[in-house]
Amino acid sequence: MSVPNLYWQSYVFESPSIEGIGDLKNATRDKMQEIGLANAAIHQSDVNGSTSDTIIAVCYVGLGGHKWMAIVMAAGTNAKSLRDQLIKKFDTIVWL
Repeated sequence: MSVPNLYWQSYVFESPSIEGIGDLKNATRDKMQEIGLANAAIHQSDVNGSTSDTIIAVCYVGLGGHKWMAIVMAAGTNAKSLRDQLIKKFDTIVWL
């Protein structure tokens, strides 16, 4: 059995409305569910979800103030496609 490729990409969130990492984790979980990861869940160090053949995990790096970098990692049969779908969903977040 071969090891699947790991695809990753960073994404920067920046808004004065982001009060903390909890806001990011909740938004990430919601967007994962929108792309079909019904089991998306928030954990202490990441948010992750999977399909029968792909897993996606997102962790965060604080850049100061109200700016955070998300590292989106995906492995499996549909990894690149699901990673790209999630990143596009991040663009639709409206921080209130």
